[in-house]
Amino acid sequence: MASVFADRYEQPIPLIAYGTAAFISVSRVYLNEHFASDVVAGAVLGFVIGKVLSWRHKDENRRLTVLPYVPDARGGLGMTFSCSF
Repeated sequence: MASVFADRYEQPIPLIAYGTAAFISVSRVYLNEHFASDVVAGAVLGFVIGKVLSWRHKDENRRLTVLPYVPDARGGLGMTFSCSF
């Protein structure tokens, strides 16, 4: 959520959003609720997803589509990515 707010609003909202996210992340490690690697992985994943969502909604002509892909009935699973500009 912090990266979405940072893309949509002017200062000081991005500073508050990232500061809050950092505080919560540090508190999760401090309280032994998560490992530091979990927090870093979640932060990277959240940042990337937030940036992609913000990027996708800035221009209505730009589309990013992610769909599941099942090649045949014998098994297997994949994902397809499609991007139009």
